[in-house]
Amino acid sequence: MMGRVQLASLKDLEEIVAVDASVIGNDNRREYIKEAIELNRCLVARKEDTVGSLDFFVMTEAFFN
Repeated sequence: MMGRVQLASLKDLEEIVAVDASVIGNDNRREYIKEAIELNRCLVARKEDTVGSLDFFVMTEAFFN
């Protein structure tokens, strides 16, 4: 099963926030994720032929600070 990785768009926001909230227990990072999407710093990966299967990645330079 092949998948695809692409820049996230604002239409992905709710699904990304839902995945994030399921991991951390709340949606406190909604604005952070929204800003990352607007700055083209958020990627999504979707598996083809699978409904509701989304992974996401936020690129940051915090490691270097």
